[in-house]
Amino acid sequence: MKMLRYLLLLAMVSTMVLSACEPQTIEVTRVVEVEKTVEVPQLVEKPVEVTRVVQVQTTPEVVEVTRIIEVDPRFGGSYKIATSAAAPTLDTMTTMAGESCYAGQYMFETLVAYDGNYRVVPMLVEGWEISDDGLTYTFPLRHGVLFHNGKEMTAEDVVASVTRYMDVGPRKGQFGLLQSWEAVDDYTVKFTLSAPSGSFLDALAYPVGDVVIMPKEVIEGKKAGDLKDEDLIGTGPYMLAENKPGELIRWVRFDGYKPLAGPPSGLAGGKIAFFDEVQRIFVPESGARLAGLETGDYDMAEGAPASEFGRLKNTPGLAVEVNPAAWAYMLLINHEAYPSSDVRFRQAVLAALDMDEVALAITNGVREFYRLNSSVFMPEGPWYIQDETAESLYNAKDLDRAKALLDEMGYNGEEVVFVTNRDYDYMFKLIVNTADQLQKKLGINTKVEVLDWPGQRARWEEKETWNFSTTGYYSQVIFNPGALSSFWHCASASSERGFYCSEAMDAAFDQASKGLNYEEQYAGFQEMQRVYYEELPNIKIADFFPMAVYRGDIKGLDIWYRANRPWGAWRE
Repeated sequence: MKMLRYLLLLAMVSTMVLSACEPQTIEVTRVVEVEKTVEVPQLVEKPVEVTRVVQVQTTPEVVEVTRIIEVDPRFGGSYKIATSAAAPTLDTMTTMAGESCYAGQYMFETLVAYDGNYRVVPMLVEGWEISDDGLTYTFPLRHGVLFHNGKEMTAEDVVASVTRYMDVGPRKGQFGLLQSWEAVDDYTVKFTLSAPSGSFLDALAYPVGDVVIMPKEVIEGKKAGDLKDEDLIGTGPYMLAENKPGELIRWVRFDGYKPLAGPPSGLAGGKIAFFDEVQRIFVPESGARLAGLETGDYDMAEGAPASEFGRLKNTPGLAVEVNPAAWAYMLLINHEAYPSSDVRFRQAVLAALDMDEVALAITNGVREFYRLNSSVFMPEGPWYIQDETAESLYNAKDLDRAKALLDEMGYNGEEVVFVTNRDYDYMFKLIVNTADQLQKKLGINTKVEVLDWPGQRARWEEKETWNFSTTGYYSQVIFNPGALSSFWHCASASSERGFYCSEAMDAAFDQASKGLNYEEQYAGFQEMQRVYYEELPNIKIADFFPMAVYRGDIKGLDIWYRANRPWGAWRE
């Protein structure tokens, strides 16, 4: 068993002298946690660790006590995650489903990736060169990168992967400026755009519905749904070992993986696979997930309800952290079925809803786990847009305007179907509360249908059998918003689009994608938000901050964007 040990020695700084022969009594009045970055010996290429150091404030003076802290990352063991939903597919190139993308990040990688500061950095490439006219991007590939079948990755695999993505990828509308892609030699790939773009690298790095690199001979000519489990071959630190749809997925460490130097950072950097295997186990009932976590059957429980926060954070053996800037929950809208196909009906729904009421239902009354935010985007990211029109329309609770809009369109009590599931607790509560509000406040004839999660997703493909459903946007509202094209661009094949198609929205995406700098892209996204509130492709409820709950003996887990990245973590 490989092992890395290092010592962190804290210097003792004191304004008083402690006598070795006269014991001192120190009254502790406050404990403050600070973070220090500590370089460690690179015995197994273990990345830099962030270690929490306790400072003790005493009366009347401050003393930092000298201590030695040992951190001992160990190889071995299993890491088991209890999930609230099952992945509809592991062919992540074809879907925007969150559970599929969670699973895919263990075994697949992209040419470039977002680091912990939301910057695009090299992953499978050494770097990139952009031509003076901004039309050509040349990527030298890393040498010696192996697929799970032992084959070395080359330019032909990259070309084949991009070719397939442009056929089956849910975000292919985001690549509207991509004109050609070709292998220059075995380790160099060149992309040519029809116009300069400041967002092309973001499109390649985007971690959902992602442009993952797979072997040419496996994916060439394969449509969505054609890949079998044995075809799911990537370059990531773990490789697929077992897939029981609706039950569990298991990966084992890929011993041929060559991590980048340095620490793990976001979805980039050095990924050290300490665990022998990782499992995602489908446990639909939240109580069962938490019970298994507390008994040690699972190492992490996803989707813990906010009502359990107080109890969990005081439960010995567990670690609880709030994951900021994680989700924006949306009311998904069918733009083909009446009455939701009428923009006035959508505007009436937005005018009537009390977003606090919906959010409190989702969080079981815990206000700390949500934030009202009229912007489509998160304030933690670089694309946050404050807009007076959005502020005036979001959470207006204007029943007079809502009723006037319904009268104007001639709504006459037609049934409005809301579709949800019990696999995701927030989805069920969001739909039930929304339907209840609209029925009580506006007299809308609502019907709630409860399916399982796969059934809900399948229902989105039907044009006439539903009006409203729900989903969550996460990466789209913190990374480059051009990824929202997967839902709102006419070229999107995603079922989450709800059959929405708008020339104005497409033009806003095009404006943003052609921006050569941040300011020009930002102007395009401002136009996108303007069109959003005018046409309402869907309706945002609020920003939500879920808990990351895991066993206290799991160390090195980085709670960033997604809490379930197992690389860099180990069992103490």
